[in-house]
Amino acid sequence: MRRLQVISLVVLAMAVALTAFKRLPTPAAAGDFRMETDVFSDTQVDPIVKTLTIFRSQVIYDFMGPNGEEITIFDIPRGSITLVDKQRQVQTSISTSQLMAFMTTVKSQPQASTKGSHLLSPQFKEQYEATKQVLTLADERLTYRARGIRPKTPEFVERFQFFADWYARLNAPRFGNPPPFGRIKLNQSLAKHGLIPAEIERTVVLNATDNDTQKMRSRHLTNWQLTDTDRKRIEQAKTCLETYPEVPPDRNWQISQASTSTGN
Repeated sequence: MRRLQVISLVVLAMAVALTAFKRLPTPAAAGDFRMETDVFSDTQVDPIVKTLTIFRSQVIYDFMGPNGEEITIFDIPRGSITLVDKQRQVQTSISTSQLMAFMTTVKSQPQASTKGSHLLSPQFKEQYEATKQVLTLADERLTYRARGIRPKTPEFVERFQFFADWYARLNAPRFGNPPPFGRIKLNQSLAKHGLIPAEIERTVVLNATDNDTQKMRSRHLTNWQLTDTDRKRIEQAKTCLETYPEVPPDRNWQISQASTSTGN
């Protein structure tokens, strides 16, 4: 399912809500960097999702798909997230305050105190193996195990954590994804130890009685310099912003629903 297809109408409904959110990173003096991410389901050999994330000054570009068909642009100074669908040639903008308001609504739902509480408010026990730079956060129903690396400069840790937190919130409505709160705690723990991820494994216990679990893992390859191809991708993304019409979240949601029903 495309990322644009998961932006719910409720996000637009919460647009007027004002919610305090994490302080934005200050302008970076350090250089740019890039991260390639492959996501795997359980023991599958081939990735189900491939992304390229480019950290360019105070703007972060995330390209999903082999040819970057879906682009997410995080403009840190403006506090805005723009979703670009190259196949349908449209764009949609969401403010960070809108997204935080939506997350607040999710956490306040009745299921927060019932069977879904382990995903909405996981009570992690942390274990850190300093020599291997391996971090484990374990809850009764949700476990993360991450192997980290130390970036070129400590400032990169803050920039990655900012991206990973908002990316988790943005992707939470995607079908099959848990709420973002556990991943945000993982991001905080990695940052506390001065790390960014090289590998992450997530295990969710769906049914403790039947020992039914869902496992996902991701592999992250980081380089501290951008390539000429990366710079061309950024320019292409800017062209999309200049030429594609902007579709409101509710209108985009309606178009996406229609596209889904026709198999597109």
